[in-house]
Amino acid sequence: MLNKKICIMLLLLTVSICAISTVSAVDNVTDAVAVDDAVINEDTSDEIDDVTNKVKTDVKNEDKLASPQNDSKLTVEESGEVLSASSAPANLYKINFAQTNYSFAAINGALIKLTIDPCKNANYNCYNFYIGIFKVDSKGNPEKLVSKSDLFSSDSASDRQIATYTYKIPAKGLAPGKYAIIAFNDDADLTPMAGAILNPKKVSTTVKANKVINYQGRYIKLKATVKRAGKNINEGTVTFKIKGKQYKVKVKNGVATKSVKMNNAGKFKYSATFSSTYYNTKKVYANAYVKKSYKTKIIVKNQKQYRSAKPKPFYVKVKANGKYVQKGKIKIIDTVSLKNGKAKFYYPDSDWNFNGQYLTLVHFKKVVTKTFTVKFIPASKIYQPSSKKIKLTVYYRCTACGSKTTHSHNGMYFIVG
Repeated sequence: MLNKKICIMLLLLTVSICAISTVSAVDNVTDAVAVDDAVINEDTSDEIDDVTNKVKTDVKNEDKLASPQNDSKLTVEESGEVLSASSAPANLYKINFAQTNYSFAAINGALIKLTIDPCKNANYNCYNFYIGIFKVDSKGNPEKLVSKSDLFSSDSASDRQIATYTYKIPAKGLAPGKYAIIAFNDDADLTPMAGAILNPKKVSTTVKANKVINYQGRYIKLKATVKRAGKNINEGTVTFKIKGKQYKVKVKNGVATKSVKMNNAGKFKYSATFSSTYYNTKKVYANAYVKKSYKTKIIVKNQKQYRSAKPKPFYVKVKANGKYVQKGKIKIIDTVSLKNGKAKFYYPDSDWNFNGQYLTLVHFKKVVTKTFTVKFIPASKIYQPSSKKIKLTVYYRCTACGSKTTHSHNGMYFIVG
């Protein structure tokens, strides 16, 4: 367990000085970090002191603690040979981070530079240390250990000279927030060697809400597009808000949509708020125009007919705003267009009453009723669609002799009941 009595403060008070000396020692290494936002170099040695003095997490017996993403490695190739030298004490080599504060876009990650002044005594390793990353709260208190690397170590003669390495924070390897990165020597107390502050940040996006137009009683499609540097974003959510109601939708390939039925005409403003772990929250507005339309009423009565070889037609009409609608379609079983304000239909089946036959005995039901849904499909959005249930009834009547009851003729016996 990290020794609470270790004087971490003494080491970290020198961070700023070490960072300055590191720059002159690594003239052959590029100063820029490959991230979206420019790295902000601030003097945060006091802030690091506060963080490391409050670290309570036990990292000693953890060979590797996996973060949600893969742990980053030093980009130099480590020796694959078994180390023959002894573990180097913390006082025989030095580690310095090139900066005391790293600000970068969390979606891109970062390359953290560190300079190692290795142990020159060949009886010991050149270096042997871990890198741990701790989440830090707004008051500077470490909340938890986020990740801990494998052991970085070497006893190669080629590594006895001061050199600069990079430790990679992968893209989306850390959620936006504040962290402390600390190098710990591989000894009984995991002595801190160096520290710095990490500030992975959210980045801006372009969010646009679309104007929508439709008619009363129909659905409008609320739509928002989300991009970053012209490219579609495929994460996060958009929360639409219209008429006091909210709808949360996932962003897929840069687009979020939600269909909402609008029963009232008018002009409505709706908002679209994009939220994501790695992108800044942004709220935009657009208008929804709902034009006036008319409710419709289907005019048709329940139908009753006698069984017949040639059923009689029946008609369906539609009214709106006190007038008969001249155009559109009526659907019952099949679909028929309105003609002169009405649509003509026949019963879909002419022999509902038949109930089976055995030799010369034929059975019929006296009366059969079926329920159908009549739908109006308007030709113009000015009219709203409507539907109605109707009953179609067929009474038995012999198509040969006209009898409505049980009877016989031509050697057949017709049972009605």
